[in-house]
Amino acid sequence: EIVDSHEEVFAKASLIVKVKEPVKSEYPLIKPHHVVWTFFHLAGSRELTDAMIASKATCIAYETVERDGALPILAPMSEIAGRLSIQQGMRFMEKHNGGSGSLLAGVPGVPSGTVVIIGGGVAGQNAATMAAGTGARVVVLDISLPRL
Repeated sequence: EIVDSHEEVFAKASLIVKVKEPVKSEYPLIKPHHVVWTFFHLAGSRELTDAMIASKATCIAYETVERDGALPILAPMSEIAGRLSIQQGMRFMEKHNGGSGSLLAGVPGVPSGTVVIIGGGVAGQNAATMAAGTGARVVVLDISLPRL
């Protein structure tokens, strides 16, 4: 069914599926009969956490769904974040962006840079792959020996 307003969607639906966490204008629309399924990022917003508790809705955060000890819904986002971290780091190394002007990959006669990655999870593994792909020296620090 197609409805005319945001408010009508919340009034008629029992399951709310979103990608982004509820925004402030949606807080009063979320009621006890709702199941809200989205990325909540509750640790980053006490206001959102309190609003969801007050709503008495069933809230399922994508980022906390586990299967066999892994976070299968969060993993693809972590892969992207890890890969982008190297790209962004290289951008901020550029002189015109306030960096040192050094080239991570180095050039003939000049050694490549060293990238230190803290955490060897999904994001860290992808960051290491990207950094190694540039020719940088890569060091990964993690407390989990199997990850290393």
